[in-house]
Amino acid sequence: MKRYDKNLILVSIIISSAFLCVYSFNLGNYDIYRRELNQRTDLKLSQIEEISLTLNTEKTHQSIGLAAKRYFITVPKGNIHIKVWWDSFWDMDLELHVYSDDFFGNLIATSDNPGNEQEFIDLYIEQEMTIYITVYYHYQAGFFNIIVHDDSYISPQTISTIIVIIIIVGVIVVVSGFIVKIKKYTKKRKEEIETFITAELKPYPAKMEESFQLKSGEDVETNIFICPYCGQENLKSYKKCKYCKKKFKPI
Repeated sequence: MKRYDKNLILVSIIISSAFLCVYSFNLGNYDIYRRELNQRTDLKLSQIEEISLTLNTEKTHQSIGLAAKRYFITVPKGNIHIKVWWDSFWDMDLELHVYSDDFFGNLIATSDNPGNEQEFIDLYIEQEMTIYITVYYHYQAGFFNIIVHDDSYISPQTISTIIVIIIIVGVIVVVSGFIVKIKKYTKKRKEEIETFITAELKPYPAKMEESFQLKSGEDVETNIFICPYCGQENLKSYKKCKYCKKKFKPI
């Protein structure tokens, strides 16, 4: 074999060995980096921020994506209701879990209703305690609302409905009263017109002495008063008309 061929083979071996060393070193570094990355990811997932909730208070516009959302709240003894809901626009599928420990290990209730825009859980709490809630994501990111409430809670929608009903009833009462008042006024005016027409058509009494009972010393001609309502003659001493019974206004 020629010297030239031997040198070429030797150089090839050296280059190949160097390449294998560099590749092995990089591969080892990549494995270390991957393990560190996985550790950081696991740590991040295990340290999801826990958000505090207030009893009977809605927490709205909660965003959710690839990671779960965690909450905690101290609840009193009695019936407790947990509800998560969202707009159909987001087309999400969420799952609701409730735990009794902050390690999220002791599962006490769960709700998973695919195809619905809400998840809810009803619990009976035997004594005051802190519960931990996790909202899991299945698909489609978006926003949701969450509330933990007891039996005394009245939703804003219910309050709005009650207010609307009260307003409607009030309007009906006012309008009804106004209509009744108009009817009474119309009836009164009609009676006055009918009385006036009747008085106009009714002949004067034949004898004035039969129509009036004069007091001692009174003069008929000077004490006659014409009723402004029906036009009949009355004495000035009368407080109301002898014919239409309308009261006279004081002069």
